[in-house]
Amino acid sequence: MKKFKFHLEGYLKVKKVKEQQKLGELAQVMGKVNVYRERQQAFDSEYNSMLQAQRTEFVSKPVPITDLRNMYEYLGALRLRKDTATRQIAELEPELAAKRDAYNSARKERRVIEIMRERRFADFKAAVEKEEMQFFDEANQLRRKTP
Repeated sequence: MKKFKFHLEGYLKVKKVKEQQKLGELAQVMGKVNVYRERQQAFDSEYNSMLQAQRTEFVSKPVPITDLRNMYEYLGALRLRKDTATRQIAELEPELAAKRDAYNSARKERRVIEIMRERRFADFKAAVEKEEMQFFDEANQLRRKTP
């Protein structure tokens, strides 16, 4: 029985390597975006907890104006940091979209070659089965002819 050989196997390997490279590039940019999103969430969480603490402190006892002003300045700084993280995410969006498109393109190119290989393998398998059936038919006919 013949062994299946796909003539574009080397090309397929190159496409797989290219796809992995594009995936790595996408992961790098996604990592940056995720860092900024985590910062955004941390700033937001700290901002909300500070506001909640300020509310409870306001209700329970009088708060000196300097403490109140310092806290509002700190809250303003947190909001500014969150806005900076949001801006950095927005600046990374075009690069992220480009990397995502490049990865999707590389994945499609690899998949096209894989589909070609699958079809050729199906054709090869059908040809081998046909060849085997002919061989068995000939063998059966020879057995019937000999008494």
